[in-house]
Amino acid sequence: MNYEQESYEYKAWDKEKYFDNNNQVERIKTAREIIPKDINNLCDIGCGNGAFLYYLEQEKYGFSIKGLERSEAARKNKFCLSDIDEGDLLSLPYCDSEFDLTSCMEVLEHLPYDSYDTAIKELQRVTKKYILISVPYKEKMGYVQCVYCNCVFQPNYHVRIFDEKNLNELFLDFRIISYHYAAETYVPNSFVYKMMQLSNLLFKNRIYTKAGNNTVCPQCGFKKISTEVKKKNIKRNPLKSIIKQIVFRKKPRWIIALYERK
Repeated sequence: MNYEQESYEYKAWDKEKYFDNNNQVERIKTAREIIPKDINNLCDIGCGNGAFLYYLEQEKYGFSIKGLERSEAARKNKFCLSDIDEGDLLSLPYCDSEFDLTSCMEVLEHLPYDSYDTAIKELQRVTKKYILISVPYKEKMGYVQCVYCNCVFQPNYHVRIFDEKNLNELFLDFRIISYHYAAETYVPNSFVYKMMQLSNLLFKNRIYTKAGNNTVCPQCGFKKISTEVKKKNIKRNPLKSIIKQIVFRKKPRWIIALYERK
């Protein structure tokens, strides 16, 4: 097990992330609503603690559902009733075309170069009809630096960026049916972003962000503990809101793609 995998073993896997976070709830419900009706079974690959499966259970669909997850901590702390198998996306423990639909939510952006193609092939192998993908949309990467070994890395271990073009070319055996977008986030407008890129080029800077309590350095294993303090009951500053609208623009936080076998 590498250090990135280790971080998922002591992650809290709490319900609050999926029940109290309106953005996460919107993402999951958007994905749920576009599931085709002509399926008999579904498997959520890399399902974590079963958040997506839980929301499917609430609707009492007429098809069977299950999940697969490599993290033991996630499986032990699941809050869905459905079964979650132990396994890895690189070698799925299922037969060819075993599931009418496989979903893979917030997983593909984590896969390193030497795993990515294998994972894509495995998803296609076990899927009979449809594949449902959810990934961050045109993500602007932020980084943290390990205070122990100075390694610079993306705190969520995201290693690739997705948009409509590369999602359309994702699967050889499947064609895209539709794109859907969920939640909103703010990113620098075009001019500001170009200035940031120029600064990075000239001064070899990176855009840094804050790390959460579950962040582990992928190089040395040092656990990066955030010193961020949550602030409550702070009055909104009207001027700050105006500046934010000028400097930043809104964009979808996630893109959800539905594929059908050719």
